[in-house]
Amino acid sequence: MNFKTPTLFFASVLLLSNPLSAASFPQLAMLTEGASGTLVPSKKKARKAQGSSCLRSVENIKRKAKKINAVINESAKKHRVDSNLIRAIIAVESCYNQKAVSPAGAQGLMQLIPDTAERFGVTDSFNVQQNINAGTKYLRFLLDRFDGDLQKVTAGYNAGEGRVDYYKGVPPFKETQKYVKNVLRIHKALSYKKPVAVVARKKVVKPKPNGRHKYNRITQVKRVVIKPKPVHVVYKPRAMTAKPGRQGWEYNRLRAPQLYKKRR
Repeated sequence: MNFKTPTLFFASVLLLSNPLSAASFPQLAMLTEGASGTLVPSKKKARKAQGSSCLRSVENIKRKAKKINAVINESAKKHRVDSNLIRAIIAVESCYNQKAVSPAGAQGLMQLIPDTAERFGVTDSFNVQQNINAGTKYLRFLLDRFDGDLQKVTAGYNAGEGRVDYYKGVPPFKETQKYVKNVLRIHKALSYKKPVAVVARKKVVKPKPNGRHKYNRITQVKRVVIKPKPVHVVYKPRAMTAKPGRQGWEYNRLRAPQLYKKRR
């Protein structure tokens, strides 16, 4: 091959280094009926698809995905890929249009180009199960290649892993950067789980009759009624005056009881 300018040579190197991209530029073209009755890509429809309901509402994505959730979950489990990542890829690639075709020839829900479809054994890219299984298997390949980095994985799915390796990250293509942003935004929204409020319930203790032990239902505090014990008080007479012998008979009797013994 003869290249007249270095620019053409450089462009060809980039194209050759990208054998496995699932979706090419422009990203998506919806099908419309041609003059002969066959379905052909429409650029007008493609521009409309970029602002489709899948990019505006997560609820629409969930509703559209409901019909094929069983296939998505089966492929996700088989290839160990987050099912919400698959749903997000399908939403941005085709908005769940099974018959979607891009101008570059990418086909089906996950927009498989012929090379990718052939590598993963797809005989019919418009077959839902084959398409999703191959697209998920390709995602597993990208996850292993880029150590689970979702930015690089989604960029590789759109532009090819060769371009991600060359630029050491998301390629500086406006379409790819927008693609990565949309996929990650939808994936985050699909993965969001509303926190459940945990209400602490107070343990109810039923009162138990037990003699003098009583229970309070409201505070649940055990109250014990204790009867006071009788106290023996010893009477001690005090001195009436400081002079000895004049303290009174009770005080003198306490000091000298032998003097107050009763006579028999």
